[in-house]
Formats: sequence, C-alpha cells, structure tokens
Amino acid sequence: MSRSRMYLALAVVVVVGAIVVALAATNSSGSGDLEKQVQALTQRVTQLESQIQALRGSAGAGLGNVELERQANAELQKIYQLVSDGQIDQAKAALPDFNAKFASTKVGQGGQSLARELAVVGKTAPTDWNIEKWFQG
Repeated sequence: MSRSRMYLALAVVVVVGAIVVALAATNSSGSGDLEKQVQALTQRVTQLESQIQALRGSAGAGLGNVELERQANAELQKIYQLVSDGQIDQAKAALPDFNAKFASTKVGQGGQSLARELAVVGKTAPTDWNIEKWFQG
C-alpha cells in the first residue's frame, strides 16, 4: 500500500470515528448541548483535516529523497566501476565527496562501508605477526 493511500485510509478512519463519536454523544445527551457538541466536533474535524494535510505534505517531501537515492546510486556505481577497473586511488579520492553529499541516504551507507573497506587497501602488512605456535587440524 502506498503512502498516499495509507494517509487517505487514515483520514477516512478519523472522519468516520468523529462521526461515530458525534452520534454517540448526541444519543446520550440532551438537545440543549447539541450546538456546543457540533461546534466542538467541527473544530476537531478541522484539526484532523489539518493533520492530514501535514501528513500528505511530509509524504510528498519524502518523494524528493527518491531522486536523491537515485543520484547516490548512480554515483556509487561509478565508484564501484573505478574499483573494478583497478583505479583504487581514484575511488578513494571520490569517496569523501560522495559521503559528504549522500550521507543521509541508504545508498550513502554503502559508500561509507566501501570507504572502510578501501581504507585497508595499500597499507603495509605486518612483517612479524608474533605467533609463537601454529596449529593445523
């Protein structure tokens, strides 16, 4: 179910709930308070409508992240291509810019992982491992 349908379903549930509460309140109380109850319910419905609009706005703002994720994915694929071509130094140089720009995305987490992996490439291996005994089974 998409977000917009989910928010629409939430709006319908909230409005139906408000109507049920209104009907229950009118059945249980006298007609003298009816105008106050209608006014209170009208305010509540207005408040709920504004909350729904805010949720719709935040769902629409989340769609901008999809484009950012696509851009991050394209950039990370270029960096992976550099790695597969053996251009490790160029890939290492491209990663800080990538991580700064796309750190907030899920694809950016992959870039951070790649940066950690490439950090060990090119380091000198220890010459003495200080291993006293070696067991082979």
